[in-house]
Amino acid sequence: MTGQRFSDVHKVLDRENYDGKSIRIFQEKTNALVAIPKHSKLENHLDVLFEKYPQGFPVISNQKFNDYLKEICELAKFNQKHQWVKLVGKQKVTESDFRYNLITSHTGRRTFCTIALKKGIDSELIMKVTGHKNYEQFRAYVKVDDEDLETAFSEKF
Repeated sequence: MTGQRFSDVHKVLDRENYDGKSIRIFQEKTNALVAIPKHSKLENHLDVLFEKYPQGFPVISNQKFNDYLKEICELAKFNQKHQWVKLVGKQKVTESDFRYNLITSHTGRRTFCTIALKKGIDSELIMKVTGHKNYEQFRAYVKVDDEDLETAFSEKF
């Protein structure tokens, strides 16, 4: 709901970074100041977390978070098989794995960008929240699937 990297989660969950309208943090990776609008869904979830953890949100490593995330996604039956081709030298190699093994904390950042665009939010505004500096870098985060194509063309034609 914020589009931030895992390394910035502890800042997002710090009450000191609220100014009443947004969450303002300096991102770890870029040291860029970003303002994350407090939309109602985010605010509702944060209220629950702040009530549950009045002394501050517990921090775990990114690796441990990803391990837990994969476990949760497997239990939730995110078991669709994915297949992709990658180049190894000049040779094409096909690989495959279950979706639950491919999900990481960074998947949430990519999903945030994709969903925000689908909801009609201008890419420049999304980039301002996520801290992306150029469109090419941002564009790599957005995934379009067959369902997106069907929806877009059925609505336009």
